[in-house]
Amino acid sequence: APFSPTAPFQDGGAADAAMCPGCQISPGSGAKQNEHDARWEQDKLQQENRWQSMERRVDQLQQEVKAEHPVQQPVVEGAAAQAGPPVLPALVRIPSGKGPKMQPYQNDEDIDHYLTTFERIATACQWPKGEWALYLAPLLNGKARAAYVAMDVTETMDYVKVKKAVLEKFEISAETYRMQFRSTEVNEDETPRELQSRLKDLYDKWMTPRERTREQIGDAIVQNQNQNQNLY
Repeated sequence: APFSPTAPFQDGGAADAAMCPGCQISPGSGAKQNEHDARWEQDKLQQENRWQSMERRVDQLQQEVKAEHPVQQPVVEGAAAQAGPPVLPALVRIPSGKGPKMQPYQNDEDIDHYLTTFERIATACQWPKGEWALYLAPLLNGKARAAYVAMDVTETMDYVKVKKAVLEKFEISAETYRMQFRSTEVNEDETPRELQSRLKDLYDKWMTPRERTREQIGDAIVQNQNQNQNLY
């Protein structure tokens, strides 16, 4: 028979088995792999489409916020107008979306520290708490973005729920902060003030005192201490 360079590939798995009798190749393995690849590509496309839809929604909401809170210039008349711009007070509320700009989250960063930095900037700029999730979403990448995309759309505007979903994706919980609080050691070149601030931050994240009564916090501490005693 004349030689054909495509002959070994015309019969799929059967041809492979004929060329290599010792190899056990399932005739349908190629089809299953193709089906798996197609399903994976479809899931990936759906996730990307959902993310793009959320980004468009974020842009739309940003435009609505800017329309509702336009930056108004003070009206100056008479001699004051000729004297130049007025001197603004020392404390001025920065309109939403203005102020320091954060770099997008990088996959090798500490997500807990990143969110803490975001919250402090948002607080310093006096952004309304209801808009925090709106400004955080475009900054997320990698696992943090995956956690956001997997959320129910109705919850993506609630910063507390967004933060909770992101931290859970990184397996960070109240128990994480409790263990860090209990095992805290003084870092090299760390001042007493810095240590106190770090301990307070861990305590707030562990106990969430703004969400509990004094009795509930006391019960939690006693219960935790009792568990520690039982370990010995």
